[in-house]
Amino acid sequence: MNYTITQNGLNLEKSFDSFPTQFSENVKVSFIRDPLFTGHIMIPFIAYGRNKQYIATPKMLNDDTLIFPKEVFKESGRIALSFSIANDNEVIYTNITDIRINKSSGKLDILPDEESWITVLSNFLMQELRDRINPAIQTVLKDTQDLQEVVHQLVSETNDRLDTLYDNTQSKTDELIEQLNQKLHNGDFNGLTILNGIGIPSPTLGRDGDTYINTNAEGEYAQYFFIKIDGIWEPQFKVAGKDGTDTLPVGAEVLIDYDQPIPVGYEEVEEVYEATEVYLENGKTVEESISSIDLDGNVQPTLSISTTRDSTKEKVKVQLTDSSGKAIMIETSADQVYVNDDTKLSDVLNGQAFYIKQEDGLLYLGNYTEWIDAGKPSMLQGE
Repeated sequence: MNYTITQNGLNLEKSFDSFPTQFSENVKVSFIRDPLFTGHIMIPFIAYGRNKQYIATPKMLNDDTLIFPKEVFKESGRIALSFSIANDNEVIYTNITDIRINKSSGKLDILPDEESWITVLSNFLMQELRDRINPAIQTVLKDTQDLQEVVHQLVSETNDRLDTLYDNTQSKTDELIEQLNQKLHNGDFNGLTILNGIGIPSPTLGRDGDTYINTNAEGEYAQYFFIKIDGIWEPQFKVAGKDGTDTLPVGAEVLIDYDQPIPVGYEEVEEVYEATEVYLENGKTVEESISSIDLDGNVQPTLSISTTRDSTKEKVKVQLTDSSGKAIMIETSADQVYVNDDTKLSDVLNGQAFYIKQEDGLLYLGNYTEWIDAGKPSMLQGE
C-alpha cells in the first residue's frame, strides 16, 4: 500500500483515506516536497489530534520518505502531522493534516486502551467464573482494578515526561537557531559559506570571502564559480567540466588566466575547444568576440594600430579610406605596396632620380634606395 503526503505551499494533502491501524509500526509514507522549499531544512512532528500533545518525530530519509514509528500507533484516534521549515534565519510551520488511527485487536509490547482492556479481561473472567474460579472472582476483579490504576499512572507519567522532553527539545532548538542567526548576523562565518543559486549572485548576497556556484546551465556565466571580493562577486571559472556535471570530478577541466599559477592537484594540458565553449572576462564567448581580420588565410584575434609615426626610414605611408571617408594611415615597406598586379612601389621608386646633395656647385642624384640611405634629404635643405 502506498501512502503519499504532498506539500502545496504551507498546506499538506494526503492521498489516502485508510491508514494502518493501532499497534502498527515503522510505516513508510512518501512525502512530496513543494519545489519552493527545495534546500530548506524540514522537521516533521506528530501530535494527538484532540489535544495536540506531542507523540513523536518521524524519521525523514534522504529521499524525503517518512518512517512513522510505533509510538504513533500506540493509541487509536486522530493524529496531527505538521512540519517546521528552516532557511537562514526564518522558521515557519506548515498547516496540520489529520490522519485517523483505527482501533485494532492486535497486541505488541504496549497495553491496549482502557476500553479494550476492560472488554478482554471481563470476557476472560466471566469464562473462568463459569468454569472454575467463581469463588475467586472478587479477588481477581480487585487485582484488575489495581492494575488499571497502575497502567493509568504509568501512562500519565510517561506523557508528562514526553511533554517535558518536547518542551526542552523545542527550547534548545529555538536557542540554537537564535545563536546561529546571531552568528550569521555578526559575520562569524565570513569566508566559510558556500552558496549556490540560479543566475549571477545578487550584490547583497553573502560577505567577502564567501563562494557561490551558479547552477543555471544556460545564460551569462552559466555554471560558474564566484568569490566575493571587496563586496563584488568575481567570476573565477566554470565548474561543470567537459563531462557536464555541476562539480569538479576527477578528469574535469578548468580554465585559469595564463599568468596565474596552476592550482595544486592540477596539471597543464593542451586542449582544443570550440569558440562557443570558451568564455572571456566580459562573459562573452570567443566566437562572439573573435575578429574577422584575415592574414594569409588565418583569422587574427587582434589588430594592433598605433597613431604614432614609425621613424624607420625604409617605411612608406599608405592611406586606407572606408566608405564613410574616414582614413587610416599605415606604414609599411615599399616592396609590400603594389601599384598594379605585377609592379611594386619599390620598383617604381627605384626607377626615379632622387636628390641626394649639392656640393661645390654640383647636384648629386641617386635612386630610391640611395635617397633612403641619405636620410630622405629635401632639395630645400641643400639650398
